[in-house]
Amino acid sequence: MDLPAGEHYATKEIQELCDQVKTKVEEITGRKLVEFKAFIYREFKSLHFTTYQVKVCAGEPEYFHVLFHRTVSDKGEVKTTVEKVEQHHTKDDIIVPVNSQ
Repeated sequence: MDLPAGEHYATKEIQELCDQVKTKVEEITGRKLVEFKAFIYREFKSLHFTTYQVKVCAGEPEYFHVLFHRTVSDKGEVKTTVEKVEQHHTKDDIIVPVNSQ
């Protein structure tokens, strides 16, 4: 499958980040998710933080688009913040880049 420009297949590292935000996503959606597997992602780096947009399989056929930021302080403290969760997507839905919204 050819991916749109800027999209990449999820790596082990992206899955680990998704595992870290799963509880917050469950809280936002009000759902207990048995499956939460990163599939495709976009990554935007800036000087002080990295923004991730990840398409996550929440149990076929439903996919979520999860937007979160990861910030590292000058002291090396890492903070991950979930900004947005879009439910009811499919495997074929394109992740709309945050800078295009």
